[in-house]
Amino acid sequence: SPLIGRPAPEVHGTLADGSPFDLSRRKGSWVVLNFFSHDCIPCIAEHDDLVEFVDQQRALGAAGAEFYTIVKDSSRGEVEEFFAERGGDWPIVYDDQFEFQVEFGVAQVPETWIIDPAGFVRGRTITTVEATDLSMTIQAMREAGA
Repeated sequence: SPLIGRPAPEVHGTLADGSPFDLSRRKGSWVVLNFFSHDCIPCIAEHDDLVEFVDQQRALGAAGAEFYTIVKDSSRGEVEEFFAERGGDWPIVYDDQFEFQVEFGVAQVPETWIIDPAGFVRGRTITTVEATDLSMTIQAMREAGA
């Protein structure tokens, strides 16, 4: 992706509670964005690993990465039902204006992006992710000073 190594796009969405979400306000933390659709078979397959990843990051306290689901092609009701059935209690961002999808160039899901504390895009995975691999990738980036 031409975004790797560049500042993350300044995009906005709406959190599940209706409050605004501005990606640029997340600077200072490692941020992981996971693009998702409720009926995407690979998204369903990776969900347990995402729950595990979020737990791993929360165990690190302030040093842990922030995790956000970016919803693509799913209604609020479909997403709420998905999470009620499968668990997961992290912030969900609705991309109502398609800013995230367009600016990150996401056509298919799942897709996962890593943004460093300075706001630069450091990684992109265009397939399912596993908790341990994602945690190790971020740790390696931290240690490399990325």
